[in-house]
Amino acid sequence: MDAVIDEAVASKEAVTDDDVIDVIDIEDDLVTLKQFLKLKMFSKKKREKIAARFEKHAQSDARILLKNGKYYLKPNHFDYSDLIR
Repeated sequence: MDAVIDEAVASKEAVTDDDVIDVIDIEDDLVTLKQFLKLKMFSKKKREKIAARFEKHAQSDARILLKNGKYYLKPNHFDYSDLIR
């Protein structure tokens, strides 16, 4: 029985899917707004509304970083639920 469990765990670790972002890399602390919204699987219309809200608050909100025209977030450090609603 233990051999079956070990085999299942080993096979699960070997499977990777590069097209799906399901975990945010802790080493790369910054995540683009686009990646963050895709991870949360919002509809395109909802993503556009949320992105507009982030643009509106970007200058006054210290949680949102603007770098090379892109908005970056630190979801491991901050809560963005007030902007996502």
